[in-house]
Amino acid sequence: MLLYSCISLVLFVTLIISITDCRNNGELKIRRNICFGKSIYTFSFICLLLLFWFLTAFRGDSIGNDTVSYLHYYEEIAKNGINTNWNVELGYQYFCLLLSKLNPDPYFILTVSATICYGICGIYIYKNSDNILYSVCFLFCVAFSFFTSGIRQSIAMVIVLIAYQMIRKNRYIVAIILILLATLFHTTAVVAFLWLAHKFVPKKPVYVIILALTTTILAASGVMNSLLAAILVKYQGYFYSENVGTGWLGIACDSLRAVVFYLFTYFACKEEQEKKSLVVSNTVLLLFTICLGFSVNLFKRVSLYFLLPIVVDLPNVFNSGKIRNREIWMLIIGIVMIAYFMVILIFRPEWNNLYPYEFNWS
Repeated sequence: MLLYSCISLVLFVTLIISITDCRNNGELKIRRNICFGKSIYTFSFICLLLLFWFLTAFRGDSIGNDTVSYLHYYEEIAKNGINTNWNVELGYQYFCLLLSKLNPDPYFILTVSATICYGICGIYIYKNSDNILYSVCFLFCVAFSFFTSGIRQSIAMVIVLIAYQMIRKNRYIVAIILILLATLFHTTAVVAFLWLAHKFVPKKPVYVIILALTTTILAASGVMNSLLAAILVKYQGYFYSENVGTGWLGIACDSLRAVVFYLFTYFACKEEQEKKSLVVSNTVLLLFTICLGFSVNLFKRVSLYFLLPIVVDLPNVFNSGKIRNREIWMLIIGIVMIAYFMVILIFRPEWNNLYPYEFNWS
């Protein structure tokens, strides 16, 4: 627990620094700040990113709910090759087969997957965020737990993140190819195709809240289970299981968090809705998929595709200068995100198996 307490302290100090520069810099372009200098900011950003990468890349097999399973898959593929009977995407299996030719040690997959995830996220943040330190703190809070557990989906998520940027640049063909590539690692990446219809996603608060409440009621009552099981045949076991329900308190907190993200992006982008349509619709889709989580936990994981882009979108929304008392809101949201991570770690340690922390050489 001392490790995570120290990380939380570092994150808090980093938030204060990033918010302080946001207040003092008239242009609000944090990479050109006046308080600390670009080189120090970049160095701090790299150090934080390397810390998160190190803890993910060299974790022991007890860290992360599915780490043991992924080590087992890697060993089996290294010894016996591809197994079409597994419920594991062939793209991921071939990926492991290729890596096993380089290094048969199963822990190699942990290092490579962490490098891919943090490498792509780091580049994405540095190129697109107006507040890279705030974004990297956000990244830890929303992604660290999952990057230590769901390797297949984590890789799919960062590929989809690149597709998200391609859609913002109107490079739709490239985005479609990237999303299809992501599905080779985890089938749930198909949900990213919803971004292609972002102009048709409802954005006004009254419609969004009504649809979110309706989705919650239908999901919590179980009405949606049969319909979704018929559509998502591969995952129908999730819907017909006696344990389809998930932690309602956790889903409710995530839904509330998504509502906050949505409201901030909507009102900050209100005057530029055509230009920022994808940013707003992304938060709407995040909210809707989390609401479906009241039906089955699968959607809690699906929502992560829409959550990851927010590590850049939300700081940039604050950077727009259209939110009053933005420094206070940035501090509140940052503290709540860190606190939420710590509360889950303390009261629900079985959710992510992050504590007690172990390195793979322990």
